[in-house]
Amino acid sequence: MQILDQPKSLILALPFILYGMMAGLFAVLVQWSGKEMGYLLGFACYWFVFGLAIPALLAGRGNFFDLLKDRSPLFCRQNWMAALLWVIVSAVTLVMYGRPFLAGPLLLILIAVPLAALHGLCEELFWRGVFVKRFPGSPWLAIMYPAVCFALWHFIPQRIFSAEQVVGFAFSTLFLGLAYGYIAYRTGSANGRPSRTA
Repeated sequence: MQILDQPKSLILALPFILYGMMAGLFAVLVQWSGKEMGYLLGFACYWFVFGLAIPALLAGRGNFFDLLKDRSPLFCRQNWMAALLWVIVSAVTLVMYGRPFLAGPLLLILIAVPLAALHGLCEELFWRGVFVKRFPGSPWLAIMYPAVCFALWHFIPQRIFSAEQVVGFAFSTLFLGLAYGYIAYRTGSANGRPSRTA
């Protein structure tokens, strides 16, 4: 069975399953191991269960890597808007976070880079890959719905460590979800990287 064969109601319910499961798990892990370790263990569970295991189960045997295959390359004439959006989001991210990140301790950088790559891959597989593959003809269900749910998800880990502006931070992730959702929708892939034209 592939993602396209999964019941729509199951896919649409996944964010709410995530909210309930992760809210409870974060609470238990923080109680059991303290705030910092509970936070990290909670994210490890989020990455493994929702970022890897669920997309793999939904994709079916031998189809997991289809979530990362482009249907249409990002840098081609028909996807010029998605390519421009990718360039803008990447440039803004580098400007906002590049210098402070590189000013950090070397050990922190060496730990953060692979963790950030794992985090990004897992989130894209779940929030973009699953929804884009299941709803290829519906921008509302492939882009808008998961982007809103993605933004709402950010309230859960903030119960442990909150941003200065809790709502502002979650709201900013809505725009990232919309941008990456649009790129994934245009390419048919959750890989989030540019590919050459065919």
